[in-house]
Amino acid sequence: MKIVFISRVLFLSGVTTHMLDLASGLITRGHSVTLLTAGDQFPGTRGGGKILRRSLIDAGVSVRIIPYPTRRMARWIYPYRMLKSFILTAWYLRREKFDVIHVHTPILSFIPRFAGYKFVTTTHVAKLSLGFFHRIATEEIAISREVYDDCLNRGVAPEHLTLIHNGVDRKFSEPVADKEREKNARKLAIPSDKTVIGFVGTLCPRKGLDILLTAMARLKSEGYRNYHIVLLGNYDKEEDRAWLREVVAETDHEAEVSIFGYDTPRKFYPLFDIFVLPSRIEGFPLVVLEALLSRCCVVRSGTEGAEEQIENGKTGFIFENENPDSLAEVLRALLDDPTLRADIAAAGQAKALREFTSDTMTQKMLEVYRKAVNRYRI
Repeated sequence: MKIVFISRVLFLSGVTTHMLDLASGLITRGHSVTLLTAGDQFPGTRGGGKILRRSLIDAGVSVRIIPYPTRRMARWIYPYRMLKSFILTAWYLRREKFDVIHVHTPILSFIPRFAGYKFVTTTHVAKLSLGFFHRIATEEIAISREVYDDCLNRGVAPEHLTLIHNGVDRKFSEPVADKEREKNARKLAIPSDKTVIGFVGTLCPRKGLDILLTAMARLKSEGYRNYHIVLLGNYDKEEDRAWLREVVAETDHEAEVSIFGYDTPRKFYPLFDIFVLPSRIEGFPLVVLEALLSRCCVVRSGTEGAEEQIENGKTGFIFENENPDSLAEVLRALLDDPTLRADIAAAGQAKALREFTSDTMTQKMLEVYRKAVNRYRI
């Protein structure tokens, strides 16, 4: 099939990584994939956006730039850019005659709809879903049970709605030799004689890094010292850099925290003994799946998708959202018991291999594509 993705921008996010994983799976199966996007336009995430754009091209995706408007654009420019992008997208869709149109930014769903095409839309976060833009899709995909229920509540017909969990590349589960791991740790100046607690994602308040550091400050006051925290990601806005620096200082963690700009997460996960995602809001975060496959002991907040990704106390741990005391309680137990960490990490990896690989996701997505192509509804 000839498939096109539509996504407003590329930046360091689960949505872009999801498109990369899905596109790679589709191309491996002999399908062609084109991406229509405005590119990496968010100032704070251009580095990550450029890297991900290059990854898409390297995977075989044909990337075409369309000047879709962004939220940070001046109000008087926004309508002009939206009209221009509608005309260019409609022209491109008509010229290329794609078999499947897959929209990853719901607000852009009106373009294929008003241009008269069948299309598929994916909703990535429940609380950000836009009822009208989902109801006009030929087929709708929800990435978690909470998103699925939210779509139903917003009027999406159940016969046009499918739950497909995100999946990631099985390569994350490939073991890393001890010598390679030690070499990477030395190169990155990450202490190998301490328990390493890792985070991957945007460095901003929404991701709850203050919750993690507050929890660790409480454990530090109890005498815990043998740990190191690694934060990997880019800043969403420049003021977030100052915010994080202030949080690190206020929690007395200048010596225990290493911050890295966006880099390939696969070389970091093997260095993490514990992976923590303390986000205040999430969809179905891919970084949790990557960490599970990488055999990290995963701890995450009880936001969207938590109970679908993790069996609490068996394949990982879920703490009460925005509660540093709840997180501290989990981390205390894990710092005290390396055997518990290893057992939970092994069980988490096994679950991820069964349920959350990109192979499984791609196969289910193709079934929805065929359903959309054959459906009478426009």
